[in-house]
Amino acid sequence: MERTLSIEAEIFEFTPSFDLVEMKKSNGDTFELRKMVEEDIRPALKDVVWAWQGERSNNNSSICV
Repeated sequence: MERTLSIEAEIFEFTPSFDLVEMKKSNGDTFELRKMVEEDIRPALKDVVWAWQGERSNNNSSICV
């Protein structure tokens, strides 16, 4: 059974070559959001994302995306 999921996205442009995208669930099931992020969003953005919020990058500094 599929459930309805609503997300909000806010895009911040820091420089012409650096944007930060903040996404959050505004309505729906948290499990569905996590599934969508893992199966759809992360794979689609693998070439442009430096690091995901909550994960450490290779140089131990964190960049939120």
